[in-house]
Amino acid sequence: MTKRQLFWIICLISCLHALVHVFELALPSVQDDLKTHYVTSDTVIGSLSSAFRWPWGLGALLVGFLVDRFGAPPMLLIYLAGCALLCFLISTVPGLNSLFGMFFVLGLFASIYHPAGLALISLKTSPDQRPMALGIHGVFGSAGIALAPLVFALLQTKGMQWQDFFWVLGIIGIAGFIIVFALRSYLSIGPPTQDSGSRA
Repeated sequence: MTKRQLFWIICLISCLHALVHVFELALPSVQDDLKTHYVTSDTVIGSLSSAFRWPWGLGALLVGFLVDRFGAPPMLLIYLAGCALLCFLISTVPGLNSLFGMFFVLGLFASIYHPAGLALISLKTSPDQRPMALGIHGVFGSAGIALAPLVFALLQTKGMQWQDFFWVLGIIGIAGFIIVFALRSYLSIGPPTQDSGSRA
């Protein structure tokens, strides 16, 4: 693998990192709209956030074993497909009880990213490349945190509602799935190449 190819792979993985934080911050970005739409309280909306965050945190423990067993690229495909599907389902404006279940499952799928993405970056880079690669990865993650409310605000200026926001996130997730699937051969872990010592 050439230095250029490795650089773009790091950028791709980092984009998936940004996306997972957009999924994470999607609910806080629309919480006031959800409160109004479902005519409910801050306590209920806070509980809805907990329904996402418990599996988001604890699910990563199990995913670490799955990444060891099946590899990072397949797990990243599951992450993208699952998050996209759940965003599409949430955009259908389900009942409040169903919404709790959907955000719980969304948290499970989103929890896949960090064990899989970080493992892939670590395995695709050499020790001298890794600090720069992880730095790029971290910057993209921070950008994703900032992007979620920004994207929703931009959609609101176009007259779109919170359910449209989740529909757009579903489309982005499917696009990411297609890209990762098309490039899966480049993401597979093989023996080190002659360029493995080159800086990304």
